[in-house]
Amino acid sequence: MSTIRPWENLSPQMWQLGQTLYERVIAIHRPIIPTTVGEQPYQGMLPSREVVIFSGLPASIQYQLRRDISPAHLPADAFSMPLWHFWIPPGYVIDGDIVERDVVVDDLARRFQLFGVWPNQNGIMMAGELLEA
Repeated sequence: MSTIRPWENLSPQMWQLGQTLYERVIAIHRPIIPTTVGEQPYQGMLPSREVVIFSGLPASIQYQLRRDISPAHLPADAFSMPLWHFWIPPGYVIDGDIVERDVVVDDLARRFQLFGVWPNQNGIMMAGELLEA
């Protein structure tokens, strides 16, 4: 009598082959905070005004649609706002090294500003919004 159960003898299914949980590569940039006073040129979110904190981090990036209505209730307001979640596996980043307002740049050259960073049992989880223009 065999001790192998029927499902242990099956070959892997297509969706079980070649998939990785952390399929993206990201870098974390930190904007340089201006310390000057008086009249200054534009000092907004420019890639040239950022310092690279981490690069080459494996990550999982997930899109989630968030249904929000603007408090202004203007006719041209969008009814939804995209929200992006990022997961970095344990052992790559120490808690506290990445903070809110940091910028995530992925391997597709998309840029996201973080508004939430917290550790959990699966590593570091972050939430951000896509920076446009």
